[in-house]
Amino acid sequence: MNQQSPFVVDMLQPQTMTGQRHKAYQLTPQSVTPTRIVGSDDLGMPIEERVPIAYSRKFVGLDGCAKDVPLRSAAVFSSEEEALRYERATVADIVRAGQLPLDECPYTNAYRYIKGGPLVRPPAGADDCGGNVGGCDHMQTVIKARQQVARAKWDKEQEQLRQMKPEDAERLAATIAEGVGRAIAANDPKSNRRNLAQGKGEAD
Repeated sequence: MNQQSPFVVDMLQPQTMTGQRHKAYQLTPQSVTPTRIVGSDDLGMPIEERVPIAYSRKFVGLDGCAKDVPLRSAAVFSSEEEALRYERATVADIVRAGQLPLDECPYTNAYRYIKGGPLVRPPAGADDCGGNVGGCDHMQTVIKARQQVARAKWDKEQEQLRQMKPEDAERLAATIAEGVGRAIAANDPKSNRRNLAQGKGEAD
């Protein structure tokens, strides 16, 4: 690094242009990996989860579990058009894939431009209730149904593994190891150069 450069400084400071205000994100152990307590275990010990440093919203996944989805690409919140475009694209992608905004009713038509109708087809007589923080009654019903499907799938896979013969398990492990080895070799520049050199020698 050129110590004589006019751009070398002792401390980084956000530059302010005329008519604009800029903010910087202070880096500390807590700000880099912020956490929050979400409950406690059977022994009364707190259960923590990490919080995204960027603006996020909670969505319900295909397995019925709620998770934080970052909707900004930086820690400092921005309402610039590029930031809003990123949020709209992210929401469209995950809603199209079947995820649900936790705080909204699953029967809402607010995302019909993505799904072509409500997020979840409502049963007869049910309507959009407007949602609720942490999930309305309709969302809780969907969450339980998704968790039951995910658990049934898990139990089925575990049963198949328990019934698997030792030789089948060994064959499966060998196949996985071989596939991983090929993937690593394909991404190894040295391996690629070696294969090219060998191919050239054979061609000669």
